[in-house]
Amino acid sequence: MRLVPLLAIAPLTLMLSGCVVATVAGAAVDVAATTVTTAAHVTGAVVRGAADAVVPSDEDDKDKDKKKSDEEKKDDDQGK
Repeated sequence: MRLVPLLAIAPLTLMLSGCVVATVAGAAVDVAATTVTTAAHVTGAVVRGAADAVVPSDEDDKDKDKKKSDEEKKDDDQGK
């Protein structure tokens, strides 16, 4: 008599264990993908920051030119 419920539950247990394995594997993949995405964003920001430090932009040149012209105007005003 106890054998019938056991035979009915056994296949359900096997099917559900497959779902658990798939869920755990899916969670692991999600964590790995998030880790890789975050690492890529951080690496991109670091590389971009390093490139900005090494290669001056056009804005830096414009700022220097403006500062230089402001200083020249200031010198001209003091000379008068």
